[in-house]
Amino acid sequence: MYKLLNIKESAMTRVLNLQNQDTLTIDECFDDSALYSLENFDFMKLNELYDCKILLFGKILDSPENNSVVCQIEDTVTIGKRELFKVTVNGLIYYTTKFDSITTKNFYFKFIGKDVIQVNDVIHSSFL
Repeated sequence: MYKLLNIKESAMTRVLNLQNQDTLTIDECFDDSALYSLENFDFMKLNELYDCKILLFGKILDSPENNSVVCQIEDTVTIGKRELFKVTVNGLIYYTTKFDSITTKNFYFKFIGKDVIQVNDVIHSSFL
């Protein structure tokens, strides 16, 4: 579960600060769900708890670099119509694009951002 700590609004998008209630870590996540559908994540309210799925976006690496992480594949899952890797990074659960080139359980990944792709039972419309 994540607690919504802060919302930074832009014209059509926003940035959410979500605090993992198990680890107290804070993820800064991009939310562009309002661009895709009327059914989006605008229902979220400050200081409320939500079951969130967060997508790491970036690129896979052959070897570690500054600010890269090791992703450990836990499973392959389907969210909406997209197949993703469910991964752990330092014990935290995230999702990445399913890369066909990955042949091991661990891979280096340099992410440039995090996207909210599901909140409770609402799936980001770009995944449907």
